[in-house]
Amino acid sequence: HRIVMACLSYLVRNKLTVEFAEEVKALFVTWDEGNCIVFLRLKGDGVTLHDYWRDYADLASVVVDRAKVMRVLAAKDWPSVAQDVADLSSGSMLGARMFGFAHSLVCAGLLAKFTDDLLYDHGEEKITEAWKVKMLEQGLAE
Repeated sequence: HRIVMACLSYLVRNKLTVEFAEEVKALFVTWDEGNCIVFLRLKGDGVTLHDYWRDYADLASVVVDRAKVMRVLAAKDWPSVAQDVADLSSGSMLGARMFGFAHSLVCAGLLAKFTDDLLYDHGEEKITEAWKVKMLEQGLAE
């Protein structure tokens, strides 16, 4: 991974990622894996997500959307940036490692709200049938 990150550092430092955009894109998985290894190593050493981003944003931005990461890191809560969290978590291995936990929390919160709303709306009704109707309305079932 060190040679991968050294190459990526050279490209970023010399602003060659734009000039060689197709080549950089073709190596996305390689850059993603290299960034992910660095992130996990630093995380294991106790480096916070904010500190990682401060030090590696230029390299990481090759595989994650800088603006979305900045919005998520600045957010007061995960639900307020739920779409950015989802996009980052599904867009790359690095994004999944950085924000997968937040995505899980957002999904759990949405499921809890969905369930609470369902229980509130249907009270004593047969919940399984109401659940099916609600899922169909949301396009989550056939």
